[in-house]
Formats: sequence, C-alpha cells, structure tokens
Amino acid sequence: MGVVTWMVETTDSYLDGAAETTFGTVASQVGGIIAVGSTLAVIGVFVNMALQVRSMDGRTAFWFAIKLTLITLFALNWVQFNVVASALIDGLDQLAGGMVAGLGGGGAGSAYFAAAFDDLIGEFGSYLNAAGDNMHWMAGALIGAIGAFLLGVIGALCGLVLIFAKIMLAFMIGIAPIMIALSLFEVTKDYFLRWLSSTASYALYPLVIAGVFSTVVGMSQSLLAELGDPEGASNIGALIPFFMMMFLAG
Repeated sequence: MGVVTWMVETTDSYLDGAAETTFGTVASQVGGIIAVGSTLAVIGVFVNMALQVRSMDGRTAFWFAIKLTLITLFALNWVQFNVVASALIDGLDQLAGGMVAGLGGGGAGSAYFAAAFDDLIGEFGSYLNAAGDNMHWMAGALIGAIGAFLLGVIGALCGLVLIFAKIMLAFMIGIAPIMIALSLFEVTKDYFLRWLSSTASYALYPLVIAGVFSTVVGMSQSLLAELGDPEGASNIGALIPFFMMMFLAG
C-alpha cells in the first residue's frame, strides 16, 4: 500500500463513523432547543393570525408548517438526513467518474486517485534509482536524498488535497442539526444559508479533483515517457527536466 492510499483509507475509515457520531451527539444536545423554538414559533404564528400584527395568509402558514416538519425530520434524524446527503454525494462522485472517463481515465474518487499517485510516485522513484546508480556515489546519494524529500512532499500534498474536503464535509454534516435549526427564524436563517453554501462547495470538490488530478496524472505519465532512459543521465544537470516535472506534478 502506498503512502497516499494509506492516508486516504485511514482517513475514510475514521470519518465514516465520525460524521454520524457527531451528528447524533449534536442532535441529542439541541433537540430540546429545537422543540422549544418550534413551539414558540407555532404559538407566535397563531397569535399573529389572531391579532394580525403582520399580515399572514393561509399559504404562508402552510409553508411554515412544512418547514417545521422538514426541520424536525432532518435535524434530529440521522437516517433521513443521511439518505439525502448520500444520494447527493454519490451522484457527484458518478459525475466525477464521467469526467475522468472523458479524459481517458478508468475510475474516480479519492481511492482511485490515491492509487494513481502512488503508482506515479513509484515510477518517479524507480527513475531516480536508475539514474542514481549511473552516477558517482556522492551524486547518487545527493540525488536520492533530494528525490526522497520531494516524493514525500508530493505524496503528503496529494493526500492532503484528497482528504481535506472529506474532513470539512464530515464537520459540516456533524453540525447540521444546529444549522438546520437556525433556519427556523428569519434573524438566524442567514447562518443556515451560509452553512448550506459551504457544504455544497465541499460536496462539489470531487468534481474539481477529477478534472485537475486526471490532467496532472496523464501529463506526468506522458512527460515521464518523454524523458528517455534514466541510465543516460550521468550528472545532476541531466535530471533537471525530471525535477521540473516533479514540481509540476506536486
């Protein structure tokens, strides 16, 4: 297992349960607050309809009742919330897979790109080893040290990019009960809209990864094929194009 795959799989295995656990904990803590707020909102609606402080017709009252039902359904019930969230995320992953296929790739998702970058890092390492064996021992050792450092940085950056959106999405899902409850009142609805916008942005992240990473992997493989035989590199200067390609891949 490569380092990028290890980072992604370890993070995935933790976040799979973390989002549900956090959601359940937050929902249990704010459930009473949501119940009180909903009760006060309903009382306020009836008082307003009786006194007509603000004009409210039956249609407005109907949609308010629908909103209360949806808040109760999704803010306090992980199963219902997860059905909708999973459907949206899985749909975006399938769309990302279509984008990758259009660019000549064979898969999608963080696991696919992690394996692709591990293979690419392995090819980079093999090229460096072959080039280092053809040099003086001091130059070979220097090339090996620089190459190992750069490969480690590339692996860490790739892993961070792949897991960043997952971490943020798990956090957004965890605080969903609070944010959904904030949609109950006009004065706090803006916080809900900002949360919804941020969550949608992180959910769309796989599409960005699919387009960018497919291009980077394909470009790096093409450049690596154009570099020629590593045994022909007799000095450090001959490997400058290779290091430039590594920076482009990172």
